[in-house]
Amino acid sequence: MELPRRLAPSAILLARGTPRHHGLTRVGAGLEKRVWISYPFEEIYGAITFYLAHEQEIDAYLAQAEATFEVQAKALNAAARTANPALFQRLEQGRHARETTHQ
Repeated sequence: MELPRRLAPSAILLARGTPRHHGLTRVGAGLEKRVWISYPFEEIYGAITFYLAHEQEIDAYLAQAEATFEVQAKALNAAARTANPALFQRLEQGRHARETTHQ
């Protein structure tokens, strides 16, 4: 399903439960500098209306995107484990040590 260009980000952000505060969406949550983008309320209401009118299609689109991401993430993880077995062994040892000290 192809989402309208103007509504796609808002519709997806609302569907994904992105934090919102008075029409503002935080972008770059992991970055040191916080950036807020303001959306006019008309666009927010339009995105909500679009989502409610196409809820099943949007949910199916998001489920497919998440499934695709999971497959790609597992493949990258497997490749990284193959390329750096010593690193992953140290990480696993550190995780095990942390778990045993917190019990």
